[in-house]
Amino acid sequence: SFSVYTAFRGVGKPKLGMWISIIGALVNLVLDPLLIFGIGPFPRLEVLGASIATALGYMTVALSGAWLLSRPTSPVRVKWNLRPLPYEMMKRIFTIGFPSGFGSLSYSLMNSAVVGLFAKYGTVVVALFGMSQRVVRFGMTLNVGMGLGVGALVGQFLGAKDHYRAWHVSR
Repeated sequence: SFSVYTAFRGVGKPKLGMWISIIGALVNLVLDPLLIFGIGPFPRLEVLGASIATALGYMTVALSGAWLLSRPTSPVRVKWNLRPLPYEMMKRIFTIGFPSGFGSLSYSLMNSAVVGLFAKYGTVVVALFGMSQRVVRFGMTLNVGMGLGVGALVGQFLGAKDHYRAWHVSR
């Protein structure tokens, strides 16, 4: 799902990526209480329900983004190729993506450790922690949005070799 958002940001369609991400977050937000507490026709799944809701939210973003990127009207047409990539290309992708991947991995591992600590107090506490994390992340949206916007502008100005404007935007 992060790749989908980044792809749309990279092709100059950040609003589309944002809306796809918002829809995925809403899927998660709506399904969380339904699947955790078993509201209405949904079974009470507790922690399993929270993980299912999260997975469905991410899948919504990934599948809708993949579908939009593969359409003929996409600014960058994605062609799905199931053949393995050459070793040199895989090495380059790994080298470029390692820092970001390591950051995401460490965040996920730390979040898992924290959830493990809360799990000792029961499923209601885990559910409340998960929902509070979503509220906190919603508050962080402004900071992340500013960082992504500034990063894209700085990158575009540096790519155009306009160092003054890149410096001006970052200031």
